[in-house]
Amino acid sequence: MPLAIGAVGLLIFGLSPSAGWIVGLALYIGAVAMRPWIATPLIVATLPFYLHPRALLGQEISATEAAILTALPAVFARGLVERGPMVRFPRPTMVDWLAAGFVAAALLSFLVTSYPRQSMRELRWLVVEPLMVFYLARCTLWSDRHCATVLWTIVGAGVVASVVGIASLGAAGDLTRSSVRATAPYLSPNHLGMFLSRAGAVALALALFDATRDRSRTWTASASLGVIAIGLVRTFSLGAWGGFLGASLVLAALRGRRALGFAVVGLVLAGAVLLATVPQDRILGRWDPASGTALFRIDIWKASLNMIADHPVLGLGLDNFLYAYQGGYMLPEAWREPNISHPHNWVLDFWIQMGILGLVVVGLLVIWCVRASLLLVRSGGPPLDRAVGAAALGVTATFLLHGSVDNSYFLVDLATLWWVMVALLVIRYPQSEPPRPAASGPTMQRSATMEESRAS
Repeated sequence: MPLAIGAVGLLIFGLSPSAGWIVGLALYIGAVAMRPWIATPLIVATLPFYLHPRALLGQEISATEAAILTALPAVFARGLVERGPMVRFPRPTMVDWLAAGFVAAALLSFLVTSYPRQSMRELRWLVVEPLMVFYLARCTLWSDRHCATVLWTIVGAGVVASVVGIASLGAAGDLTRSSVRATAPYLSPNHLGMFLSRAGAVALALALFDATRDRSRTWTASASLGVIAIGLVRTFSLGAWGGFLGASLVLAALRGRRALGFAVVGLVLAGAVLLATVPQDRILGRWDPASGTALFRIDIWKASLNMIADHPVLGLGLDNFLYAYQGGYMLPEAWREPNISHPHNWVLDFWIQMGILGLVVVGLLVIWCVRASLLLVRSGGPPLDRAVGAAALGVTATFLLHGSVDNSYFLVDLATLWWVMVALLVIRYPQSEPPRPAASGPTMQRSATMEESRAS
């Protein structure tokens, strides 16, 4: 019931006219205060619609940002009143130190930023608020049901985004026109593809690794994956296709040789169908020396490397790439597209925006995520542990693969989803560690003697 009340509250906040947002926000805050764990899945559910904010007290604020900023004090107040089953304050781990390094790198970038206002906005949306969600999840997701709900909410958000994208094509009469790409609820088909590839990876992880006595979960995950795949196909985003393809092969290989074989055959057949139906300008045209975006990325990478050569330690600052690119780093042959806001590569992006410290921290975080994910998948533990590990590994694969040619982190939905997956890994990771061996030798004898003394 609190989950439903919170969802209705966010819907009212986003859709109601005039001052109705107050009622919606009050319902959401009350629901979170009753059951703090619902904050994380409700925030995740708003991610596909964060680009559609509403005017609030002279400012534009999205349902995602409102949900984050109001959930934190509600959960903290509940934790002060009643520590225990509802809110738990976890002990620091290595990931918390990496998160601190991530914030430090973002703050250090203000020493060199030329546009502090834009950098402050980026700090708020892409560093501080996603980390708020990370700690909300850490403090409130303490049961299997809570973690599973978050995974299924990611899948549900992907299904909704896919349906909205296809429905928008149908409403415009473009459903049968292969030259028109699905975009809604985002402003770019590539952005929609980024979110759907990650949601699809989570759905695939649930279908492959969440096999329990209730087989309906596997069928539900498979059906959801099918809906997400339809929307992903209609984005015609080759980068998103590649990211999901890589995630699919990784997860299938972890599941076993049989699953890998089925995955390879299925992807080959799907690739053949797409090659026969997708407009050729989306594939061959990308390599046209005059207008192809694939070769154009090389020009962006060259300009990015020039930026790094001039600013190797602290970079240029958060959200400063566009201004530097237009201010003299754009190559002459790239004149056709001057409005480039990021370098289309995750290594270059983190280095330019957050300096060498930010890149190192992210690299260490990726390594930890891969290690923890593999340990969970191979631990032989509960199905949920394997599903969490597989989902995190799939999202990391899309992060690395699609992020090598496009955006990877520096969008609100991608940043928030990344930290949510890291939080789930941190929550489930200790459960996969083997028990410590029992004491032996003199230590055991001393312990036994002490116990006998207490008993006597």
